[in-house]
Amino acid sequence: MVHTTGISQLFAYRKLQITFILLSLCGPTGCLSYTKERTLEQAQNHEGYAFLENIVPGQTSAEWVSDQLGHPGSVSLSTHGNELWRYVNLEAVQTRVGVIPLIDVRMRSQETSQFWFEIENDVVIRYWHTSE
Repeated sequence: MVHTTGISQLFAYRKLQITFILLSLCGPTGCLSYTKERTLEQAQNHEGYAFLENIVPGQTSAEWVSDQLGHPGSVSLSTHGNELWRYVNLEAVQTRVGVIPLIDVRMRSQETSQFWFEIENDVVIRYWHTSE
């Protein structure tokens, strides 16, 4: 058995005091912490939703959209025969919930936003966005 000296005992006692003070500040359920961090992993539309405010259906040109966002991720045809341009943003969401000192849960998910533009005669006639 190892015996501690007076200085070691004082250090251990102070450490125990600090631990009890910190635990009493947290209350009986512990300290709850929550953080949520979003990171854009893939972006074809760096402007996000604010960009949509600048579009006027029937007036905004397809060229202007292309100048702002670059080439669409995909182009298809609508049921009316118009071009449908699609831009995709992929966002990683990291969430952390903790009850100190007992629980630390970390979760990672992804959210996809798609921005659609219907083009007729080189003019945007409709636009919308979807999120998953």
